[in-house]
Parts: sequence; C-alpha cells; structure tokens
Amino acid sequence: MILDPDEHGGAVKFPNGAQVFTNGTTIQVFLGSSVVQVSNDYARLQHGGNVFQLDADGVRVSPGAVDVAASGETVSPLGINDAGRLRRIPAAGALRDRRKAH
Repeated sequence: MILDPDEHGGAVKFPNGAQVFTNGTTIQVFLGSSVVQVSNDYARLQHGGNVFQLDADGVRVSPGAVDVAASGETVSPLGINDAGRLRRIPAAGALRDRRKAH
C-alpha cells in the first residue's frame, strides 16, 4: 500500500473508523480520540488532551497527562516501576504513612 498525500487527502480509512494519514512529512494513525504521529523530528502519542512527545529535546508530557504542581507546592520526582511504568515517587513521609495504612 502506498499513501500518497495527493490521493484521497493522503488518508486510508478502515471499517472500524481508524485512519492512516500522511501529509508527506508526518504519518498519523487515528482511532477514536487516540492519535499516534511520527515524523523525522518527533514521535507523539495523544489520547484526548493527554500528550506524550519524544524529540531531540527530550520528553514532553502535557499538563493533562500528569498532575501539575501548584506554585510553592512540593514536587514529587518520577520513577519507573518494575512493570516499566512511569510513576510519581511519593514524598518519604507519604510513603511511610501509606505503609502504615496497609
């Protein structure tokens, strides 16, 4: 299959509503409220308003995807758990309190 930006608007539509689209510089896959975009400059995953982008400058995560700290609020660092998921590392006191509750 060849995706040609000059034919059908560069899109292929599938029976389940998914679309694959290219404008010649970026390829995108759409299904419902989820989009994956890949270009020479970045890769982006989006679900609704949540965006995760990887590019030469690093990783960008939209404020909707991760809670944003208010001014003056203590910020929790992020870490990767055993399942390979990015998670907030609670402050030492919060972790101690959570362990007592279990």
